[in-house]
Amino acid sequence: MVQGFAFIDICQKRFDVVLMNPPFGLPSEEIKNKLEPSFLAEAIPKNLAWAFVELGKHLSIKGGMVGAIVDRTIFQKVSYEGFRKNIVFQVDFQNFLDLGIGVLDDANVFASCFTFGNRSSNQPALLADLRQLKIDEKMDAALLLNNFIINGYLNEKYYYRYLNELTIIPFYSFAYWLDKHTIQSTFNAKKFEDSGIQIRVGLQCNDVFRFLRLIWEVPPSEIGKLKNWINLYNGGRYSLFWIQNLQLVNWQNSGFEIKNKIMEKGESPSRYVRSESLYFLSCIAGGERGEYFDVHCLPQNMIFSNESRAFFIENKADIIPLLGYLNTLFAQNLVNAFCGQHKGSEYLKNLPLPSLIQDNFYKLTTLTISAIKLKMKASSFDEVSLEFNSIFQTLNLVIEKNPYLLYINLYVITLKLMIML
Repeated sequence: MVQGFAFIDICQKRFDVVLMNPPFGLPSEEIKNKLEPSFLAEAIPKNLAWAFVELGKHLSIKGGMVGAIVDRTIFQKVSYEGFRKNIVFQVDFQNFLDLGIGVLDDANVFASCFTFGNRSSNQPALLADLRQLKIDEKMDAALLLNNFIINGYLNEKYYYRYLNELTIIPFYSFAYWLDKHTIQSTFNAKKFEDSGIQIRVGLQCNDVFRFLRLIWEVPPSEIGKLKNWINLYNGGRYSLFWIQNLQLVNWQNSGFEIKNKIMEKGESPSRYVRSESLYFLSCIAGGERGEYFDVHCLPQNMIFSNESRAFFIENKADIIPLLGYLNTLFAQNLVNAFCGQHKGSEYLKNLPLPSLIQDNFYKLTTLTISAIKLKMKASSFDEVSLEFNSIFQTLNLVIEKNPYLLYINLYVITLKLMIML
């Protein structure tokens, strides 16, 4: 009985400091059902780290300090927007270390740690981006935060800024590395979804071994729009502007076998065969996963998969400059401002479309077309490429023109495009 009263007493206490390394990820159904009716109702179903941080705030006195090391995704993913909106931007957020991977023993997660005061504040926060450093360098770099507090030292990895500047970024994403001018001039522009640009997810065939093949596994006579096998864009390696597609999907009779297998499981084909009306149309597309978003042109008579993000534009004249824009460092950094490794369409439709594109329309178009042509030409030197014609043609090109000049030209054009905006 005495222990029971002691436990109740502890639960009612408030603390000057709450420090934690909480669990993260989804809770079990049993825990979720027990805790959902509480004030943690929004956090519990989504991420335990969010719930623990909110509980830490609840257990601290007014003006008390809370510190935690957590999975970084709660600072970025759209499903954790409530955490950022209702906690990060509402408290006296003071310090933030973006630690990256490898700091939580064997846990394969990107981590971050932070401290905040349980009170509202209009004071700037001190933030450090240590993600690209080696593990043994991160400790020394973290200690420099203390050096800044004492001596006012600041370098390119450290930011001292007002967090309310970040609130116009979609989903309240914590993109602290973007400067104030970029945020205000860019995120007030029209978004993709307001500009006649559709971003779609495609075919999910599930049984890969049954329905997918590599192009050299199928006779050429069986490949084509009205035949058994169709070219499939299924994401792929990092490749700007143009990519060689080597995968095929069994689409005989408009995907009859794929759809029939789905229905045998009692499910609707439309759940897995998505955006079917847009199959076989030319578009631009990029893979769903990756550290940086890279986009390529896709020709007609292809199907895109659920592992890709396909962009369809009302005005066809805008396809090429949009392809160039999405492959610039400017656009890649904007995507990473509110996307993680997964570049979901719910994120990409909020990507801003600044006036810089129209202002540089001709230049973007010209450079992008040159980059595509040079990349295809460079592929013709590769004897395992589908663009390769014959060894004799390659020898003639080597004799007439140094192929290394082609690669240099491709590099220069790509670089111009990437730094253009």
